[in-house]
Amino acid sequence: MNFLIFLHLLAISLPCIPITVSELVYDIEGKELSSKENYYILPAKHLSGGGLTTIPSGWLCLHFVLQERNTTLLGTPMRFTPLPWKRSTEEPIRLSSDIWIEFHDLDSFCATRLDWHLTDRLPQTLSGRRQLLAAGNEDGGRSFGVFRIEKNGANMTGYKLMACAKKESCNDLGLYASKGKTWLAIDDMNFLLFLLQLLAISLPCIPRNVAELVYDTEGKELTSKHNYYILPAKRLSGGGLTTIQIGEQCLHFVLQERNSTNLGTPLRLTPLPWKRSTQEPIRLSRDIWIEFHDLDSFCATMLDWHLTDRSLETLSGRRQLLAAGEEWGGRSFGVFRIDKYGADVMGYKLMACAKKEACKDLGVYASKDKTWLAVTDEPLMVVFVRKTSY
Repeated sequence: MNFLIFLHLLAISLPCIPITVSELVYDIEGKELSSKENYYILPAKHLSGGGLTTIPSGWLCLHFVLQERNTTLLGTPMRFTPLPWKRSTEEPIRLSSDIWIEFHDLDSFCATRLDWHLTDRLPQTLSGRRQLLAAGNEDGGRSFGVFRIEKNGANMTGYKLMACAKKESCNDLGLYASKGKTWLAIDDMNFLLFLLQLLAISLPCIPRNVAELVYDTEGKELTSKHNYYILPAKRLSGGGLTTIQIGEQCLHFVLQERNSTNLGTPLRLTPLPWKRSTQEPIRLSRDIWIEFHDLDSFCATMLDWHLTDRSLETLSGRRQLLAAGEEWGGRSFGVFRIDKYGADVMGYKLMACAKKEACKDLGVYASKDKTWLAVTDEPLMVVFVRKTSY
């Protein structure tokens, strides 16, 4: 299944809203989608291509909608208009409500805006019968195609787009790859997305007296039976978390990959007390162990996280860093927690919980050519990507 993201990637918890009220759509910063702002639409799955953009069709001002193949490209800015349009300046964007979608602020001889619609036109490179998404019309006029944004399942970390033709039911929009291009089209496999400026994740409403579960980017519960990559929720803000050994026998430090395409090193999370870890999922605000897993190291195949007062010669000042493993190769049994980054923000934060002290937020600290994980005032917003093969 393909997924889209309204930029930056991850699972987020939204407040429980009465069924009679149409829920709002949020961007990745947890802000309501508005008709006054432009957004990028990106895939929710990490490293599954870039954002949505447009390409001329060869029929005057008709363009096709496609996905950038390069994951570092955000695509073309878009604007959403709730219907009826006369109230659009006051109304936010809501789930299951009719909207117009248009590429905005274009540098084109046809128009500065190209609105979306379904078309039966096909590029010469495509064969068969498939209804593609187009933007703009051959004559340069508007098409007034109607669309909707919906949740992509109860626990999925992203939204899906639907095209709603006149007097017909709405159809899911997905991706169709052919000869070097990835087109947006009517498809059985919907496209889970993130909106850049615009991304929100919907998690189920859970009673407040029950510790909420933590979900990966596929909407699946985090479990101690699988390995995960921990990545920044914000796209193009670096890669995943990894480890490096710096001169202290088996002591390693935790840092972030500078390259956004690098997933980092797989980790495993163990809920405490550990004797029940094989049955228990990972929950918010609960004690866990975190360890790098399946390492190719002479020290161990697993290195568990802990705070260290060891300083590096390359760092100035006093800063508590995250380490993995001990100098002598033993375990450290550091305790951590996962918590929501914010009420309406799409992501999680990591916290280190030292003995008899309040838990401390973990963020990144850049020094020279490295970005270290450390105790900071500004936590790093993260998501969890399940490793699918071992």
